[in-house]
Amino acid sequence: MNNNGNEYVLDEELSNAELVNNDSFLKLRSKNKRKEVGRKIFYVLIGAALTALIAIVCIFVFFGLDKVEVKGNSRYTEKQIIEACGFSPSDNLFGVDLEKAEKDIIKKYPYISKVTFKRVLPSTLVINVTEDAPHYCTEIYGDYFLLSSDLRIISKHDIYEDIMVLDMPVIYLKLPQVERAVQGERIVFDKDSNYDHIVEFLSELKDQEIYKKTDCIDASDRYHLALYTDERKYKIVIGTNDNLDTKLKFVKNVIATYDPYAIVSINVEKVNQIVARELEKPFEYR
Repeated sequence: MNNNGNEYVLDEELSNAELVNNDSFLKLRSKNKRKEVGRKIFYVLIGAALTALIAIVCIFVFFGLDKVEVKGNSRYTEKQIIEACGFSPSDNLFGVDLEKAEKDIIKKYPYISKVTFKRVLPSTLVINVTEDAPHYCTEIYGDYFLLSSDLRIISKHDIYEDIMVLDMPVIYLKLPQVERAVQGERIVFDKDSNYDHIVEFLSELKDQEIYKKTDCIDASDRYHLALYTDERKYKIVIGTNDNLDTKLKFVKNVIATYDPYAIVSINVEKVNQIVARELEKPFEYR
């Protein structure tokens, strides 16, 4: 009280404020800090979003697709390959669908087996293509196909003579049962393991001297492989591709014992029991 007997209300209120619980004060301070951190995070996110938006705008404004170059092509023109991509003048260097473009190129031009792309800033796209050369031809359900070394179908023809007029050094290949044959894709066999076995055999055979003289490879039965060589003069029954190098060395020695014009059937399925006999007419393999 004062000298007049009145209460000091203000002093009493101050006294109550000084008695605020310490825990409540700490909680209030922690809450304020969290709000401050939240505001900072919010501003950082806003800044990142604006930066990303500016970057996107810059990409589409400054990186227009102005030039396309093609490398590695010989069979198809640059114009043909670019048209197959389906690009438009309004496309952006970073906005074009390159995966779709690759599929479209290979689908339209099956001699091309691989396509890669390279962006050259600010506005150039380089297309690198790899073209296949036909190594084999084969007949599947009445149609004739040119095949790459990994049995990818390069082209389809109605008659065998269409392939002959192309004058390509391809080997006729007899295959086991085929499930699917689509231009631009690898052959799919009824039995999956046949693919790996045949490709492995062909790859091994390529390293042999006799391969350059081979007219036909009969791979229709993996256990009874056969070759027709030297313009159908020799039929060579190999059996399996086990000990291929040894078997073909025996074949070379056997051929050397015959007249150069002789037509001979040679069986080396069993290397310890080689059978050779001379015939009168060249062999037919189609």
